[in-house]
Amino acid sequence: MTSVHRVVVSQDTYKALQAEAMVRQSSIQAVMDRIIIDHISQPAREILKALGSKSPVDEKAIATDKPSSQQSTPARPKQLAKSVSEISRIKYLWGTTDLPVADIARDIDRPRQTVEALIKRLIDRGELAQRAESGQIPGEPV
Repeated sequence: MTSVHRVVVSQDTYKALQAEAMVRQSSIQAVMDRIIIDHISQPAREILKALGSKSPVDEKAIATDKPSSQQSTPARPKQLAKSVSEISRIKYLWGTTDLPVADIARDIDRPRQTVEALIKRLIDRGELAQRAESGQIPGEPV
């Protein structure tokens, strides 16, 4: 069993971890583990190796939300219309940037057509404002 250690982080750092966990649909621990492991320096890797520690890039050493028996089969992503974090991200990007739908779709790793259909529904329901012609969804009146 992996030992657990506590680390104190600032409130802002914790909020950032919470937000990233929502975006990744993962636990805060898994997000923190992944970020640290992805960015550990080469000298630190050499120290760990010299101490006989497991490799920091060992995928089994990374915390996950699911038991290891379920890790081998990737889960089907939640429907976009039911993903609060992804809808929030779309609303944020649509309202604060001029990114086209294709770039927003890439940002949340979803098909362009799916994101485009959701944006049209959100506009129709009044949850998103229509954009000026340059950022408008094709076929929609300004």
